[in-house]
Amino acid sequence: MTILDQAVNLGRQISETLEYKEMKKNEEILRADELARQLMDEFQILQNTYEKKAKDGEPITEENFKELENLEKRAMEYESVRCYFESNMRFQNLVKMVNNKIMEGILGEVRQSGIG
Repeated sequence: MTILDQAVNLGRQISETLEYKEMKKNEEILRADELARQLMDEFQILQNTYEKKAKDGEPITEENFKELENLEKRAMEYESVRCYFESNMRFQNLVKMVNNKIMEGILGEVRQSGIG
């Protein structure tokens, strides 16, 4: 079995985890909630706008941060949004732990988190 075959197998195993299944279930619930989805879309557009401004060297004002924060709070009032974000965070943590284990195998040392 090649290393790429092993990577595909690992991907399949990850897709069978509770973390992945819960995230996908909550993603479908979020997609079905039109109002919550619209707020999420609005939040992501605004977030991308500010990220582009920052990359272009334009200042992000306190008012910009507050606008983004308020929109995030409004979105998180929806249970479908909150559940999706929580399950997505759990899944991302799993992926991070898997990546740390891969790096442990490459480097031959236990990694805590972060770089190095």
